Amino acid sequence: MIVDIDYKFRSFRKRDTDTVRSFLTKQDLGYPQYSRWIDERAIGGLLAETKHALLVYSNGELVGDLLFQEHQHLDKIVEIKNMRIHPRLRWRAFGRFMIKQLEVEATQAGYLALIGDVREESRDII
Repeated sequence: MIVDIDYKFRSFRKRDTDTVRSFLTKQDLGYPQYSRWIDERAIGGLLAETKHALLVYSNGELVGDLLFQEHQHLDKIVEIKNMRIHPRLRWRAFGRFMIKQLEVEATQAGYLALIGDVREESRDII
């Protein structure tokens, strides 16, 4: 079966708030107080512009998001805060593809590196 895929990458805009909130809500990976994190840290940070997001759409549907911010203590470093990928795109190196897009954008903006961390129990879904 071949899936028709049309990827479009773009930055978060305020009008994306409900779509991003819904996308994140559907992908609770067992974080404690996850809904609070969505509202306060993710959406709150995006609206306050302390966090940024690379959004990926396919055929008009949000299929991936990559939340990031400038590192609070290290100059010219981008810190990846969260990444979610639609379940049908997992196991296809789609996350790596999203990170590569962020790397290109960050380099063009003058950043030197990306950093992030992964919970031990999340390694299998990257």
